[in-house]
Amino acid sequence: MKSADLQESRLAIIAKYAALAVFSAGLTYPFTRILMRVGDEGTIVYGAQRVAEGAVPFRDFLEVMGPACFYWLGLFFKLFGISFEVARNHLWLTAVLTTLLAYHITRFFIRGPLQYLPPLAVCALGIPLWPASSHHWDSNLFFLSALAAYLHALEKRRRGLFLMAGAIGAVTALFMIQKGAFLLIALSVVTAVSMGARRARLSGMAALIAGATVVFSLTACWFLFQHSLQQYVYANIVWPSANYHSVNKIPFNFLFPTVAAASWNSVFADTPSAAWSSIALTSGWLLIPLLPMIGVVLILVRSTSGLSQGSLFEAQSLAVGLSGGALWISEVHRPDFFHLAYAAPVLLIYCCYLLGDLLRPSRTQSVVAVACAALIMIPALARFANATRVLKTGSTVATRRGVVVMPSEDEALDFLLKSTEQRAKVFIYPYYPMYYFLADVQNPTRFSIMLYGNNTSGQFADSISALERQKVEWVLSDTVVSGANFVQWFPGYHHPAPEKLIMERYLAERYEYVRTASGFKILRRK
Repeated sequence: MKSADLQESRLAIIAKYAALAVFSAGLTYPFTRILMRVGDEGTIVYGAQRVAEGAVPFRDFLEVMGPACFYWLGLFFKLFGISFEVARNHLWLTAVLTTLLAYHITRFFIRGPLQYLPPLAVCALGIPLWPASSHHWDSNLFFLSALAAYLHALEKRRRGLFLMAGAIGAVTALFMIQKGAFLLIALSVVTAVSMGARRARLSGMAALIAGATVVFSLTACWFLFQHSLQQYVYANIVWPSANYHSVNKIPFNFLFPTVAAASWNSVFADTPSAAWSSIALTSGWLLIPLLPMIGVVLILVRSTSGLSQGSLFEAQSLAVGLSGGALWISEVHRPDFFHLAYAAPVLLIYCCYLLGDLLRPSRTQSVVAVACAALIMIPALARFANATRVLKTGSTVATRRGVVVMPSEDEALDFLLKSTEQRAKVFIYPYYPMYYFLADVQNPTRFSIMLYGNNTSGQFADSISALERQKVEWVLSDTVVSGANFVQWFPGYHHPAPEKLIMERYLAERYEYVRTASGFKILRRK
């Protein structure tokens, strides 16, 4: 840390971290107790369950997420038991640690009121925005950990810290390949241009590369030994590079109006001003997609303000600037508002650093910090109020993985709990793998998602073969998140013509309709 930290007592520093931990834990707690139907959470928790029970990713099941997504949560399942509560406590811990890491990184070069804005924004635009176990949150945790280790390495010039930064950066790549790869490239560039003496540069670079190499080598050896390395490469590189963008071509900042409306439903619902109020009062969140532009503008203003430009190229500030760009680029493969929020933490820190240099008077910084904090926190607190209400009035269900609170009753889950045996084979189509986890039933296929454009025709055929071979009795076919309805979330999605549908034709031939529950058609094998 810089010398300014020496002016603070150790007790004062600990108190700040403790206060921030309590705040982030309190703000995120209600969200981690509620099950919302969001994204790929079921893929993560069900995959982690399978890993904890001895399965090997890519050999026994095929997902586009990196293996660390399943082994990291799977470790917690192994230690504390496989339950919804453990999964959500893991999510809660991730929220608190991510907030603290954002603050820790901020303290390296930001002083004054702006020091608290990045961790506050990271907390408010984290779990409250996307309350689900996610490889994005997990990879961000390790990304920030690697960056913090690297900043300490720059400060203390210790090879062990460079080694640690490289190793943690490689682990980040095991969650999301591009995120870890871009981080390691950014840190390598900083090491090469900002370390001063040639010997120091070579030593730091060697340690950074060695740390990453050890992790990548051990991972490759493990999957080679498990006869899964080729499938690993296919699932994480070949398959997504060929299929991901066919269903994920979306406008920049897509879904922001949806996010705004969800934030304010509990406050303005059923009033004529609801739509306009929701957009207006979440306008502060529009700072997130504008962060790269804000950063460029601040650099240009700084260049014309007479301030020294040298500090922009000091090793620590350059590391944060380049790492912020690396995190942003790694998430804009699907530039909706959620992914932009995942991408924002380090750029937030860098922009506050630039802003702090321009706003020298502490009073001016205070005004700006309070205004920005209010713009970010007001909608977050509205979501907090809504989550607290759901905890009190929502539907409480005793599943096979523990008690779960949901906004409303789930008749499909109730059917699985009452009409299927534990570990029975059940197929959920096109995807809601959370049912596999909560009802403790087994997916008979290798895929948690079966989506045209995303999955290949061969993968559809492989899944049908598994259903036929195992004589799977029950299928739950979603009528809401399926078919032409996908364009609400994937505007680039094109549903095949009826004669080209694969799974639907098979289900019509082999299964009969029983009833519909919570939007799922319950089908039983003929």
